[in-house]
Amino acid sequence: MNISKLQYYALVPQARETYKNGGNIAAFLRESLLLDRNTPEVIEIAYDIQAGTYIEHLHKYPLMYQNYYTELAGYLEVYISKGESLLEVGCGEGTTTLGVYQKLVNKPSQILGFDISFSRVKFATAFWNHQYEKYTRVSGKPNSIAKFFVADLFAIPLADKSIDVVFTSHSLEPNGGREVEALRSIFRVASKRVLLFEPYFELASPEGQLRMSSHGYIKKLPEAIAEAGGILKSVQKIESIQNPLNPTYCFDIEINSEPTQHSTIWVDPITFNPLSEQDSCFYCQISGLSYPVIQNIPCLRPENAIVATRLLDTLNLDAQKLY
Repeated sequence: MNISKLQYYALVPQARETYKNGGNIAAFLRESLLLDRNTPEVIEIAYDIQAGTYIEHLHKYPLMYQNYYTELAGYLEVYISKGESLLEVGCGEGTTTLGVYQKLVNKPSQILGFDISFSRVKFATAFWNHQYEKYTRVSGKPNSIAKFFVADLFAIPLADKSIDVVFTSHSLEPNGGREVEALRSIFRVASKRVLLFEPYFELASPEGQLRMSSHGYIKKLPEAIAEAGGILKSVQKIESIQNPLNPTYCFDIEINSEPTQHSTIWVDPITFNPLSEQDSCFYCQISGLSYPVIQNIPCLRPENAIVATRLLDTLNLDAQKLY
């Protein structure tokens, strides 16, 4: 059944009320639209409505999160060298991105993070800017380390093999039924290593499996990794978990390909041709598609595209020729 975005977005007010009343947003949307799995629109709406809760939770349970960040950084540390790039897929509010960065001995020179939800990316940007000012002790100094943007997991707007190390933290989780497709998208942009910090359905308790199934979580991840072309080197359980019914495991994956050099890492998420950053948008001269930048946040989902084949011509027109 084809469902338009208008049908999804018409339910946003009711979804907000569902959340206020303690209900599950994704379940409400699936039931309302007769869906058997979470779609990108379901995930977008659910995460966007909940934006801000991860930072609140971090302030409430700082020790638990610091232990989690330390464990993740320990696995990532092995593969990151100074001057390299690190990407978090599904960065949420940037809390894990920052926590891991602070724990790393060898700091990457470039950190990227994206999420499907604009509001979560807005929180991530504000959170990082605030923490960066505290770190540098210079008020108003812009964050020059991390770049956050809105994007779709299945159409990542980054060039092939343009990122050294890619990791996730429970961001593949809600994409049950699309495991292989999601992994192929991630493997495309990674040049060295991919570490997935995700639930392992088959090792969860019966109660945990029931909960994961009800939320539409991923299953058979090792098999999906192999089918997507990754080489699973090890699976290790993370000890610092928030919910025993949703334990975290580290899936350490080798990428069987050679890195390539790019003059730009940004690509059109529809055609995968190079994107250039303009004053208020990202623009692909080959496809003629532009993508807006809202409050300094690039919105690079395919759905955000605007056809603007004469964008650069318009900017360079001789004023006298207009009269």
